[in-house]
Amino acid sequence: MTRDFCWSQLERLEIHFGKLDERNASVVKNDYYEHLKVYTEDEMSQAVFTLIDSFKYRRFPLIRDIREVLDRVKFDAQSAPTAEEAQEYYDHIRCETCGDTGYILNVVSPSEYKLGMSSATASFCACRAGEVKRKAWESYLHSKQERRQIEHDRRFEPQSEY
Repeated sequence: MTRDFCWSQLERLEIHFGKLDERNASVVKNDYYEHLKVYTEDEMSQAVFTLIDSFKYRRFPLIRDIREVLDRVKFDAQSAPTAEEAQEYYDHIRCETCGDTGYILNVVSPSEYKLGMSSATASFCACRAGEVKRKAWESYLHSKQERRQIEHDRRFEPQSEY
């Protein structure tokens, strides 16, 4: 964090909690900066917002008070799950629609049933397992079509005569 940014955040706090010591304000602001410079600008701006919103005293916050809030802000940022952790968490949640099979069976009602017709049809679920199954099925169909095309092209290749 830069000195100017720290001072601007302290000025925001002065608006709500009153001025720092008028006689040696720059010395006091430098002292605050020396103790708070290890934090990032984002952390400092979040801490100032939190202090303005919820600081219970009318006096200007001490360095100790600001550091407590900064440590909470920093801890909250560190304790949030990463994208991999979140995905791993949601992968363990069981789908209630398909039971994590990825497939849904749709039963044909007796009034719509006709002789020779299948009594149930399968479709893919909208959950993660269903999406994985759908992608695998589409990949399989695509490779199958390519193989059929290659076999077709081989069958009808022009034969050279000797």
